[in-house]
Amino acid sequence: MLKIAICEDSEIFVEIIKKNIETILKVPYELHPFLSGKEFITSLPEIGCPYDIVFLDIEMPGLDGITLGRRLRQELGEN
Repeated sequence: MLKIAICEDSEIFVEIIKKNIETILKVPYELHPFLSGKEFITSLPEIGCPYDIVFLDIEMPGLDGITLGRRLRQELGEN
């Protein structure tokens, strides 16, 4: 099963992304929405990122999507 995370501070945009995913994907999936970068990063287990796809909002208060993406890549050992 495909695991997808949405990290977006606007609930309206979370719903839009959800609807697009429902329309496009024809395989089983789990969808996990997060309303902040901090909420997303604190939900991750110590072993890494359990998601196959992560949608990140670029502009969020606190931990923005660019910084969060860089942090994920570092923690996963990617350049």
